[in-house]
Amino acid sequence: MVKNLPAKTIIQLTHIYNATLRFSYFPLTWKSATIIPILNPSKPPDKADSYRPISLLPMLGKILEKILLKRLFKISKEQNALPDFQFGFRPKYATFHQLHRVVDLIASSLETKKYCSAVFLDVAQALDSVWHAGLLYKLKKIYPAPYYLLLKSYIENRSFNLKIDSTFSNSYDILAGVPKGSDIAPFLYIIFTADIPTTENTIMGTYADDTAILAANSDPHICSHHLQNHLNMLTKWCNAWKIKIYMLVKDLSAQKDVVNRTRTNTPLSDIYFLNVAFIRVKVILVNAFTQAIKPCTFVVYCVFYIQIIDWTKSKKTGNYTCPNKSCNKIYKSKGFQSEYRRQSNLSISYKFTCPNCCRRYSHKPRLVHHLKHECGYKRFIYSDIKQLRFICPNNCGKSYKIKRSVGRHLKFKCGVEPMFECRICHKKFALKESMKKHVIQKHDQHYL
Repeated sequence: MVKNLPAKTIIQLTHIYNATLRFSYFPLTWKSATIIPILNPSKPPDKADSYRPISLLPMLGKILEKILLKRLFKISKEQNALPDFQFGFRPKYATFHQLHRVVDLIASSLETKKYCSAVFLDVAQALDSVWHAGLLYKLKKIYPAPYYLLLKSYIENRSFNLKIDSTFSNSYDILAGVPKGSDIAPFLYIIFTADIPTTENTIMGTYADDTAILAANSDPHICSHHLQNHLNMLTKWCNAWKIKIYMLVKDLSAQKDVVNRTRTNTPLSDIYFLNVAFIRVKVILVNAFTQAIKPCTFVVYCVFYIQIIDWTKSKKTGNYTCPNKSCNKIYKSKGFQSEYRRQSNLSISYKFTCPNCCRRYSHKPRLVHHLKHECGYKRFIYSDIKQLRFICPNNCGKSYKIKRSVGRHLKFKCGVEPMFECRICHKKFALKESMKKHVIQKHDQHYL
């Protein structure tokens, strides 16, 4: 529509926009919004909390917002005002990038046989409850005076009226929040929450008002402790910046998407994960990520998007017992019983003896595991047990099970300088996998 205006009108609009930027003043007539309530799906229409307010703003004011937003992004990038874990409403960032980070941490925890606990938070009425004084305090630290005064003029003295069908309400002043439907509102919210606290023992990922906090460790108690400490910090931060937190807890299992729903008004600091359950990750639940976290205007989600295992319950008893009367083992299925009988000394004698401590084993893989992890033997010492050696032709002393491993050794390791360098500490590695592992473990970052 603006493109079809005459050239003189476009020139006049250009003068108005330049004057707005020059005098740091946002016109008052462009700050009046008409709000249309939109009903959220699967919510009762007779309650006010079931509707999402969408602001209809003047078109000329939204054009000025687009012009201003490009300049604000440039300044915030120069000042490093946006955290690296915030992927919402930023150029060249998308939801699947953040999903990749979360899924990668869960998958790597599974590969290394660690426990991974997670909390997913969705701020209630995120854009509607932004504290104006706190937002202006943070904007003043980042932007020069002309842009700060223009943003202050944009935020203050705003008004709205409500439209239902063809009926309009009276006009009221807006004392908190940024208008939904504007181009600059999500960016202002990102600036307002840019100083959200982080810890060294947890990984955080945010997309606008959706927040994921993950912790991985071989001990489930330590995982829950790290999460609890982070939530305690978040509670103090939310109280300081007037962000109210209410939670809807979801317990997800492999059989049903949602087992139990409980709405509480309990602060984050009063939720002790050590008393709830120990958490172990299942990758199959990652497929339900987009279904579990849905945008919600009126409630914050605290989601355990993992299978929760209660270790306080008694173990399930099986129906298959060991045929040996002196053994009291019980198995859930017949397959486990048969495997035990095959591997036990009921049918197989101890054929394999450790050359170091003379300990005997019924199976060769058990002896190999003993030599690698218990007896302190290196791999080439027990080569007489397994004839699987491919020796390096350069006589460096290395030998391998598979022939292609020798080629990989010659290409990257034997007499070759390390080819892969850490982008943080510039340490060099022979293999890319070793460099990735170094970045994750030493620098607590994810290699993308």
